[in-house]
Amino acid sequence: MSVLARALPSTSAQTPPRGLLANSVQRIELLWRIAQAPQAPIVAAYAPAGYGKSTLLAQWAQSRGGRLAWVALSASENDPSVLAGTLAGALETVNGGNGEGTLVLDNVERVDSRRSLELLGSIVEEPPAGVRLGLASRNVPPLHLDRLLAARRALHLDASDLAMGASEAQELLGALGVSHDDGAADELVERTEGWPAAISLAAVSREALDRYIREEVLPAVQGDARTLAVRTAVLDELSGELCDAVLDRHGTGDLLRELEACGATLRKQDAAGVSYRWHPLVLGVLKAELQTCAPEEVCLLHRRAGEWFVSHGRIEEAIEHVCAAGDEARAGELLWEHAALFLYGRDELLRRWLAMFCERQIASDPALALVAAHSALALEDMPVARRWSELAQRALAHADSGPKAPSLDMGSQASSLRAGATLIEAAAAEGGVEQAASSVAQAQEALESTSPLWPLAGLLRGVALHLSGERDSARGHLVDAARDRAGATPLLGALSLAQLALMDVEDRAWSAAEQRVGQARAIVCEHGLEGRPACATVYAVSALVHSRRGLADEAKRELRQAAALLHSLGEFIPWFAVETRIAMARTSARLADVVGARALLSAASHGARATRPVPRLLDWLDEAWGELDEVGAEALSGPCALTMAELRVLRFLPTHLSFREIGERLHVSNNTVKTQAHAIYSKLDADSRTEAVAHAYALGLIDALVV
Repeated sequence: MSVLARALPSTSAQTPPRGLLANSVQRIELLWRIAQAPQAPIVAAYAPAGYGKSTLLAQWAQSRGGRLAWVALSASENDPSVLAGTLAGALETVNGGNGEGTLVLDNVERVDSRRSLELLGSIVEEPPAGVRLGLASRNVPPLHLDRLLAARRALHLDASDLAMGASEAQELLGALGVSHDDGAADELVERTEGWPAAISLAAVSREALDRYIREEVLPAVQGDARTLAVRTAVLDELSGELCDAVLDRHGTGDLLRELEACGATLRKQDAAGVSYRWHPLVLGVLKAELQTCAPEEVCLLHRRAGEWFVSHGRIEEAIEHVCAAGDEARAGELLWEHAALFLYGRDELLRRWLAMFCERQIASDPALALVAAHSALALEDMPVARRWSELAQRALAHADSGPKAPSLDMGSQASSLRAGATLIEAAAAEGGVEQAASSVAQAQEALESTSPLWPLAGLLRGVALHLSGERDSARGHLVDAARDRAGATPLLGALSLAQLALMDVEDRAWSAAEQRVGQARAIVCEHGLEGRPACATVYAVSALVHSRRGLADEAKRELRQAAALLHSLGEFIPWFAVETRIAMARTSARLADVVGARALLSAASHGARATRPVPRLLDWLDEAWGELDEVGAEALSGPCALTMAELRVLRFLPTHLSFREIGERLHVSNNTVKTQAHAIYSKLDADSRTEAVAHAYALGLIDALVV
């Protein structure tokens, strides 16, 4: 300490800068944490600008009382003789009275000369007796605190420690006079990750925050490090290997370590220091700088990043970068190859990626267009799905006749793409169930059993075969479609199980139906599909099974959910809406809601006749009407009560069908229908078919919209 002994008195500030404590938030938890380490004579706060290091140390010094020396270091202290004088004066102030004193060295990052750092290190190694030492620095200075930290003779606080929580953010906003609602502080803390300066500036304006980052944070990043920071701003995660690949160079790992040490908010993501990330707000400013200084490089940087992630098996990040690069061919190839990860399960991510391309770009690539088609189908938008499928087939035909795209292996991928287009057409079902089953069979011949389209093919083929009367074959395909493939297509799995449960209901195997629909409901809940309209079928079958078990409350709950989802169901696979309404109607009948059941069967009848006739659906409708007639017959009493045979005829009277056609539907003669119709007129006090319909509707015996 001889240098200090010879030094002249310093002119540096001996108290905290004026205003440092004014309107500041009391960091109670941090102060308590410091107070719990009385044996630690050193408190080191290392964090980037704006984290409240100086404010915390000022509050700590104030809470301790006694004599205080506050030294705001500057570049002049890189001269060891100047630094020695500064420290000598400060220590004289601290030691000039009785009791313990506090010495705070602020802006330690401004001292970087070797001899001055050695001088600071001598004080850190052996603080004067009775002196508590506070250090504030934007970076981690080479003062070798490790030994003292291990011996618990020093306390180290970094940005994660200094970040504010919601309550502190609320107090800060209040102190600044910034009006905010109850959720504003939570939102600001999440967006700023608790960075105090960012909280106060973001509450005022984003421009002020960006300016602060450019003027106070990023000046610490200069030269080659700045080039690295800006050019890699396309990355959310940084590592030496990844940055080398993106920048097409070597040795960026050392630069990353320098950036992390300079206090510019680059943080380690792992203990080994392999992975780093910028504070999101700083990354946003770096991205803006990249767009300004090198916009022509952005796509190339994204492409390089995408290929690096592909080579490391990180497909989601790879697709993100390829899409950001605007490379529709490569994006289509990757999305189609890995569609099982995103189609019919995580389609919100898929929609965001597709939104990075314009319609012309999507239509130009067959794979990307087919991805868009299946994304639309998953969202129950059949018209859009068919449009993209047609555009994909055109692009595929163009690719067949022209030069092959470098990223499209026409020998292996083209057949898969054609199969994908075939499945869209089969789902539309315009050719009827038999043709749909045949088309799906052809598509399956071109698909591997590991294909992401296999569960969809199994579901479509299983339903088509079921409705065609080929129950055994249908069951096999549905079981295969429902098989868990690491949860890749949960929506299709749930729908396949619901269809199997319907088959169990047909067989009156109620225990099996309950088990299957329970599995379907579990998938829906596990994967957050409760709001997906296509899941209306799952809830409808669940309601039917609950009603069969006599669980009325549970059945009503499931029925309400099915109705809500059905209301928002778009143009999905047409059979599902009909099946769903029939199951809901049967449940409503069991719950004695005759009017609701008739309305559902009326709508189901409309849906069944909107496409080519499906005999099995018509049989189900007749059976459901029969169940409803039984409920209606039980509810009627007195001499004018209609018989079951008359109720069956009554429900056809609002239709355009003649008595002969009604007889064909009910498998009775024309004369029998006439006899029963006239009996209905008599019992309902009606003189005509029209008047009988009106009276029956008024009594709630039929829905006048039945066709």
